[in-house]
Amino acid sequence: MQKNFSQRCFSWFKQVLIFIGMLILMELPQSGLLLANNNQNIFLAWGLFFGFYALFFIVAFKFLKFKGLYRPWQSGNGRFLLWMWITLMGCKIIFTSLNMLIYHQETSANDQAIVNLMQKNPTTAVMTVVMAVIFAPLTEELIFRGLFMNFFFRKSDFWAIFVSGLIFGLAHSSTTLASVILYCSMGWVLGYTYRKSQNLVVSTSLHFINNLPAVLLLLTGN
Repeated sequence: MQKNFSQRCFSWFKQVLIFIGMLILMELPQSGLLLANNNQNIFLAWGLFFGFYALFFIVAFKFLKFKGLYRPWQSGNGRFLLWMWITLMGCKIIFTSLNMLIYHQETSANDQAIVNLMQKNPTTAVMTVVMAVIFAPLTEELIFRGLFMNFFFRKSDFWAIFVSGLIFGLAHSSTTLASVILYCSMGWVLGYTYRKSQNLVVSTSLHFINNLPAVLLLLTGN
């Protein structure tokens, strides 16, 4: 019995380290953004950007194997995705309004950081759009839904969704309580979407259709 307990503790500790390591690895492509932001070697910047993302997916494949994470699109997924998108938009409207009303902050710190990068130079603008629209949905869904929810709280839907959404929210730059809750609520909706559908294709699609118009609005300054 003592041996089984020790094995469980070791397994849990190993999974925590893998999760933290993947979080760190997800941030490494931003080294390319840093180079581009300082108008340094553009080719090296793009190499680091795509190279670290490639490394991320290689490591993710090693630990997750992607078995059962991505499934064929089912007939009911479209309607479910629509309802989850409506729910997500409702959360954004409510907490963005509260952020403006209470803290007089029209743009969250996370969105402002994106705007600043897009305005720096053309290279950082393109990198930021590619990162936010394409790679963020893929990597964040793999980590916060695919990895976390299959590593931890596998027998509890509530805690899997709640904790993964909480970490997701805290991982985004926020300076007000309303914006923290905004990103947490987005994480909870995405977590519920994955748990209910058991398909990362659905939650990643929701993440994509959330990010794309938001980034386009930030890009155009509207």
